[in-house]
Amino acid sequence: MAAHDHNPLSHVIDHYTLEIPGIGREIHLPEPLSRFMVMEVFAAILVALIIIPLARHVARNKVTRGPFLNMFEAVILFIRDGIARPAIDGGGDSHAGGHGHGRTSDTFMPFLWTMFFFILFCN
Repeated sequence: MAAHDHNPLSHVIDHYTLEIPGIGREIHLPEPLSRFMVMEVFAAILVALIIIPLARHVARNKVTRGPFLNMFEAVILFIRDGIARPAIDGGGDSHAGGHGHGRTSDTFMPFLWTMFFFILFCN
């Protein structure tokens, strides 16, 4: 690759600088912090800002109203009923690869929901 060519991987690899869109300048991060670490902290804060109020709202109210809360509740119920319960519990059939011991998946649901949204927001 010639010296004047732009490296297409420069936006993918981790750096100790943070580019802020729209401002056009770079912030130099302290040595242990990297661009990916800042993104992960931002995603974790975003998950907490969305999921904690949603959980409080669902605990207080029997019916969720509003497009924002309905969208997240639909995703959460799909993950529980369409992915976790069939994979962990065997979908009600004890011979279908699950443990067949009731609702084992319900114990893992907060962790699975947190991981799902964390990975979604990181992407």
